[in-house]
Amino acid sequence: PPEGWAPPFAINKAAFKFSSKIQAVHELQDRLALQARQEFGGSLHRCMVQEGKAMRKPPVFGGKEIDLYKMYRAVSKRGGYAAVTDDKKWKDIVRILQLPSGNNNASYSLRQIYQKYLLPYEEFEAERLRREMDDAAAGDNEGEPAAAAPAPAAATDKRIRSPDAEEPPSRKQKKPRTD
Repeated sequence: PPEGWAPPFAINKAAFKFSSKIQAVHELQDRLALQARQEFGGSLHRCMVQEGKAMRKPPVFGGKEIDLYKMYRAVSKRGGYAAVTDDKKWKDIVRILQLPSGNNNASYSLRQIYQKYLLPYEEFEAERLRREMDDAAAGDNEGEPAAAAPAPAAATDKRIRSPDAEEPPSRKQKKPRTD
């Protein structure tokens, strides 16, 4: 380029300042996971407060703090608390969380911790998702005629009859007495 030529987009080196920021590389790679972890923590805290069981410190097992987010995800991936308990998969959860398994009761203890801290949250989330699905289904049906509501269990059960249900025909016709 000719001497003295300065294109209009050139950077003024004297006025340009570049501020750097120290960040851990693993945090840069896991931004979405970090955000999900933070949302989980906030949601768990709200649930615990709603239940009246505010958690001061995370639970400790074998001298190691339990990662409740990792535990919840591991149990959820295996179908939830009931499925893990029925399938006896708590040893897998102990292994995934890298907790000391030398104790014979490690699975039982971890299950007790889940029951105390995460089972109410699992139920809370299931109810929230059910409400969202119901709301979405109600939103999809706007403008359409409403479907007939399913009959209550009492009306469909042959042993229990509601007062407004039709009387079933009797098996034997009674003949009037002519005495």
